[in-house]
Amino acid sequence: KLLYSINLGEPYLLDEIEWTPEDLFQDRQIAEIIKRDSLKHLIKSGDRFDSDVLEDERKRISNGLREIGYYDFSKEYIGFKADTFASTHTTNLRMEVKHPSRKSSGLSEYEHQRYRINDIRIVGDFNPLTYMESPETYFLNSDTLHFNGLEYIYNDELSVKKNLLHSSIYIEEGELFTQSKVDKTHTTLNGLQNFRTINLTFEPIDSIGKDSIQLLDCKIELSPLTKQSYEISLEGTHSSGNLGMAGNLIYNHRNLFHG
Repeated sequence: KLLYSINLGEPYLLDEIEWTPEDLFQDRQIAEIIKRDSLKHLIKSGDRFDSDVLEDERKRISNGLREIGYYDFSKEYIGFKADTFASTHTTNLRMEVKHPSRKSSGLSEYEHQRYRINDIRIVGDFNPLTYMESPETYFLNSDTLHFNGLEYIYNDELSVKKNLLHSSIYIEEGELFTQSKVDKTHTTLNGLQNFRTINLTFEPIDSIGKDSIQLLDCKIELSPLTKQSYEISLEGTHSSGNLGMAGNLIYNHRNLFHG
């Protein structure tokens, strides 16, 4: 029998925390957002230093920024510089926001761009295999129609009624990019159980509004499931000592009532 004794040592506690030091935080617009968000911070002076909590804070701040237009912002832009003091077992933290990976017109090299939704296009019967064979010609013979501010593109027919699709899409033209609305749109479309794959893509366009917010086109690619299918299953039976086989024929018809 072995007994182990583990001495974890004295934990380091957080002392001073600088959230928006100017030498590490040159995007002053985001700096003001972080300052207004101070009551929601997950790390505070006096807390135990914990790298997992720092990671959660990076995710929380990044998610919050993606709710107010910062489409291409991620937690990878956020870092913390730590100075530890062995004599007092304390740690000082300084938060950093790195420069954006691409330069946006109308902004300095330090500023991250915000985005507003421009056009919303729905490809209602997208076939990724056919598209990959000839992306240049895939949409040449497509039909286009507009309904309640959305543009529908299809080659054969829409597998779901336009009003049902419209009520499932929470992204709106003219609004700031909002990640939760993107997620809700994907979840709702998936709940219709009419599509094999659902793909939402966003593409910045070379146009800046008067408020220095860049425009962002949205495309929703929907690949329908097969409308009609047959399923045959076999199962063994045992009755009064006799062995046998029983078969089931199941017929599926999706969108039978054109919902």
